[in-house]
Amino acid sequence: MSAGAGPGTRAASPAAAVPAAGKGSALRRLAGSSAVSMLGSRMTAIACPLLVLRMTGSPAAAGWAMLAATAPAALAYLPAGALVDRGSPGRILLWAECGRGAAIGVVVAAVALGRASVALLVAATVAEGVLRAFSALAELACVRALAGGQLPSAVAVTEARGNAALLAGRPLGALLFGIAPALPFAGDLLTFAYSAATLAALRGWLPGSQEAPARATRLAADIREGLRWVRHHPFARVMLVVGFTATLTAQAAIMVFLARAHAVRLPALDTGVVLSAAGAGGLLGSAAGPWLVLRAGRYWAQAQVLAWLLALAAMWLQAAQPLVMAPALALMGLAGAAGNIAQGTCLMSEGRPGMLARVMSLSELAGLVAGMAGAPLGGILAQDLGARGAVACLLLLMALPVLALAASRRREARS
Repeated sequence: MSAGAGPGTRAASPAAAVPAAGKGSALRRLAGSSAVSMLGSRMTAIACPLLVLRMTGSPAAAGWAMLAATAPAALAYLPAGALVDRGSPGRILLWAECGRGAAIGVVVAAVALGRASVALLVAATVAEGVLRAFSALAELACVRALAGGQLPSAVAVTEARGNAALLAGRPLGALLFGIAPALPFAGDLLTFAYSAATLAALRGWLPGSQEAPARATRLAADIREGLRWVRHHPFARVMLVVGFTATLTAQAAIMVFLARAHAVRLPALDTGVVLSAAGAGGLLGSAAGPWLVLRAGRYWAQAQVLAWLLALAAMWLQAAQPLVMAPALALMGLAGAAGNIAQGTCLMSEGRPGMLARVMSLSELAGLVAGMAGAPLGGILAQDLGARGAVACLLLLMALPVLALAASRRREARS
């Protein structure tokens, strides 16, 4: 950051003056706090549909309720990115975590008092999801400020804790819900309390105000500026398409497998073991990601698309049988985690200062929309076409990143 004075000069953040060793310690504490918070969120993610199912007895109602709760969060990402870029990431992260905890606290009280309703659950989940958008983007800004030259490793740690939380949070949430419906929500509330306390202790180490507060008239212009940066950055643009398609096909493939497992009456334990392969692959990809990305460089997008094509081809040949689904999902998890590290490192290191949250908001939004659409897409395809036909359609979807890669090569050849 510039040390000069003047009306256009951005104020130095507190994190900028922190010694490197102190930044490393603060980064580790931030990562630990985030991991605990994410574990609680994964517990709630499985407990919410279980609670709606218990209240209504309708799987369809549970699915629609979760969709209604998730959609507003998708709409929040782009404005959240602009506001985080013009605000104080450390302060936004702290207050967002406090707000998320308050929303979950309402659910805990309602369930404990026997006054829970679908409307209340959806409203609380909407509030928590919108605040999660601010929390996720502000956390990325804090990671960038603290990571320094260790950015790839810091992004890898972020990716690893996400996969670890996914691996542990779902079964733990289901287990606690079986004991008492309020328990997973109470556990999530405790994780938010821990996260808020840790962030409060780290306030002096996290980046402060970056620019003047965003005016409403500038919000749309700020969002467009971030979109333009991604559109004109070849690797970021291609990785956005690759990431969107990968998430969409992975979620759809899981639903195809679940339909197949139901048809052949696969035991629940076997189903869970197969699905956990994606998390295991993700952890391996998080560990190997910096090494893989360093060697593949800008060719990582091609490598990830090739891995996805191999995994889907194996699923198609074996009609989504469990024995092939586990290694295929593990390969998807590994390639997906390494791809997230490649994309995150690129956007964080090459993005213009003060634009990180806006750029990352587009990536987060694409992943969220793909995740929301993937499960119903997979269910529809499996129901109408069977397992093999559904996977064939997912293979065809991989034409999107292939075309994006071809277009990028043509632009590079002309320039």
